[in-house]
Amino acid sequence: MCGITALNGNYRVDILILLTYQLTQMYSTQQLYTIFLNYAPPVACFDDHCVKLKDKCYQPCPSCPDECPKNVTKEVRDECKRGHEAYFYSPMMEYKLKCLPFTSSTSSAEVQFYGALVGNMCVGLLADKFGRRRMLLISLIVGIPTLFLSAFLDGIAYFYIGRAILGITIAGK
Repeated sequence: MCGITALNGNYRVDILILLTYQLTQMYSTQQLYTIFLNYAPPVACFDDHCVKLKDKCYQPCPSCPDECPKNVTKEVRDECKRGHEAYFYSPMMEYKLKCLPFTSSTSSAEVQFYGALVGNMCVGLLADKFGRRRMLLISLIVGIPTLFLSAFLDGIAYFYIGRAILGITIAGK
């Protein structure tokens, strides 16, 4: 057995490498995805009215002051509106996540991480009973379609359920 001598005994190198690799994979993929998941521009234009978003709540606010001045030429106003266009349309914007009571305090990334926590506890036990390969295959068979379908689900509850299932299957991989 290959080990590294430490202050209180030996540590297995393969376990240290595995933990380092897993942490690297988790942070490089999951954290990157959440950046795009939670994107909302600081200023959004709805029809002909551009407003600053409060707490990333992506919805029109007719009573809020317009960020693009109206007493300028059409070209200048159109340029101002183009400057406030979103780079892409994220789930935060589509589902108005920060505007609803439940979703304003709980992000879908948190739900996915909780799913991974539950998956680590449950899938590990199932893998001990049924085999690691079988659980890996089941995780892939369930996880890939869930990932694909979560992009097309219509409704915030379905989106959050899809993210939780995805988190569970991520733990099985």
